[in-house]
Amino acid sequence: MKKSMIILVSMLSFLLILCGKKRSTPVVEKKEGIEIVHNSDKPLFPDRTIEFIQDLSIGEEEGKINLYKPRKILVDKQGNIYVSDAADLSIKVFNKNGTYLFSIGKKGSGPGEFQAIGSMKFLPDNNLVVLDWQLRRVSFFTIRGKFLQSFQMKNNLSGIYLTTDSTLTCRENIYSEEKKLYIKSFSLQGDEKLLWGQFKPEEFKMLRSGNTTFGINVPYLPCSIFTGDEKNGWLYHCLNSNYLIEVFDKKGKLFRKIEKSYKPVPVTSADKEEYIKAFKDNPNKVFVKMAREVKLPRVKTITEYMIVDEKGDLWVETMEMKKKEGKEFYAYDIFNTKGFYIMRIWLHTTPRAFAGGYMYSIVRDKSGVASVIRYRMKEV
Repeated sequence: MKKSMIILVSMLSFLLILCGKKRSTPVVEKKEGIEIVHNSDKPLFPDRTIEFIQDLSIGEEEGKINLYKPRKILVDKQGNIYVSDAADLSIKVFNKNGTYLFSIGKKGSGPGEFQAIGSMKFLPDNNLVVLDWQLRRVSFFTIRGKFLQSFQMKNNLSGIYLTTDSTLTCRENIYSEEKKLYIKSFSLQGDEKLLWGQFKPEEFKMLRSGNTTFGINVPYLPCSIFTGDEKNGWLYHCLNSNYLIEVFDKKGKLFRKIEKSYKPVPVTSADKEEYIKAFKDNPNKVFVKMAREVKLPRVKTITEYMIVDEKGDLWVETMEMKKKEGKEFYAYDIFNTKGFYIMRIWLHTTPRAFAGGYMYSIVRDKSGVASVIRYRMKEV
């Protein structure tokens, strides 16, 4: 009798394990040649997380060089850190120990100068490509900062997602009566090589005051969010009104869709006040008036930011937030290269780059002073 009970209990435990696996393991199917990965709201490894141990801080305390408005971060193969600064329009370069080495570019319109640094990437030959959306210009430098060449673009480019030894895959914006957004690949001379598709741009509220038309960004409206996987040559796209991520291969072909169960986060009155508050310091009070007139959506979109780490895992920053020790922590859903939802972590800072087992981010203190922080990552 006891033996039978033991066998019965063992069988029940086995069935429970199977059921648990069935609930958490994604269902994969194919429709019209496209792989569709259906993920539940539970990650494959619910108890797994990542510890972030601060390893380096680059900022005002360095004394000789300040970061005024850091925006983009790149890390080369030697661990040197490249930081674009929107204030003085230069790219400041530090070694792996945080020591300032040199700067690339300055404010201006001449060769190797910038009016706005929109995006930057390393090419496979280790040269640096920098996109200036205001000048509609793409410039190339050596990693030591020597200017090589540039080309002008007909339309506005606002992002570089993928690079090869002969192409750049960028976001192209068409500003007309009807705003349009395309993803295209261009040669290193500026010739269009591949159209990936047309996607949904951000929406703006327009208001005319006298002879001037003003535009104001409206949060939580559906728009296309992108990131690139340089290792595989993949482009990730999410029309963020739904938790559905499209994956395109290096030839621009859609080959996978990643779905995940998700309960949208409601927009609160506090969100509305925070939105209005962001415009109060603007000297032109028409923006505050516009912000008050904006009717925000009922729920927030899924994401406004995605990034791929050096392993090729996709990190999706969601709108789910919790407060701890006076800091705001946002939930990040992590997917592996198969599209499986493997882990969820909470971060109080946004990952801007991954390299050599480290995550790099930009952090501001209570007075608004910015620093680039490097964290050692430890999976536990």
